[in-house]
Amino acid sequence: MRKVARFAKVCIGWVCSRLRLYGLLLGDRALVVALHRVQPGASEESMTLPAPLFDAFCRFFKKHFRVVPLGEIVGKLERGESFYREMAITFDDGYADAAEVAAPILEAHGLTATFFLVSGFVGAQVTPWWDRQSGRVHAFMDWTQARAMQEKGFTMGAHTRTHQDLGKIGGETAEEELRLSRDELQAGLGRVVDLFAYPYGYPAHMSEENRSLVVQAGYRCCCGYGDFVESGSDPFRLERLPVSIWYASPAHLGGDLAVRAIRKRLGKY
Repeated sequence: MRKVARFAKVCIGWVCSRLRLYGLLLGDRALVVALHRVQPGASEESMTLPAPLFDAFCRFFKKHFRVVPLGEIVGKLERGESFYREMAITFDDGYADAAEVAAPILEAHGLTATFFLVSGFVGAQVTPWWDRQSGRVHAFMDWTQARAMQEKGFTMGAHTRTHQDLGKIGGETAEEELRLSRDELQAGLGRVVDLFAYPYGYPAHMSEENRSLVVQAGYRCCCGYGDFVESGSDPFRLERLPVSIWYASPAHLGGDLAVRAIRKRLGKY
């Protein structure tokens, strides 16, 4: 049944791509995608895209959307302006391959992106629990790489100080994760950091108390997972679509976007 559903989405995506229907389907919604890692070859890790697939996604994004910095989407929400075909590309965690593999592909297509960094991981020899669990070690971006990416026009955002679950911690601990992450990133990057995405992304991983702390810490947005960004929605409940190797091709991703957009229009979500 899953194979049938996937094939149906691929067919829908192919038709929508040929007829350039995504602007019509999304209407006054924007799309923000959330990725993690890109590596040259194939990987068994679900959140890691092979470079050829990421390159294909970039071609798809460039063809069907107006790819803008995430800050532009946040700005439209702040000003109450509507969307048309805007999308933003984001990366979480700040792995080194984002700078070494993903960024050159983005540059080749003339696309921009926002990279949410865990400030305590930048330039550190650290292996987070999910990498230990999989038996893999991946390097994180260092300050030189992060600053070089800024100079190329990419944006850096905050992803807490130590990748804590903001649905489980609170009070002073949560406040420090948010405040120190911003302070450390601004000191290391030499620029204002005012975009925030919380670790793990799903609603259970962000309490309402901590969402208020995000505002108090001076951020302009709080990004989690979902699908589309509605015109007039709260930038502190900004939804991003997680993109992983579950999407086998641009047509598969496009078909899923089309189905989600149609369901939105029909009031199913």
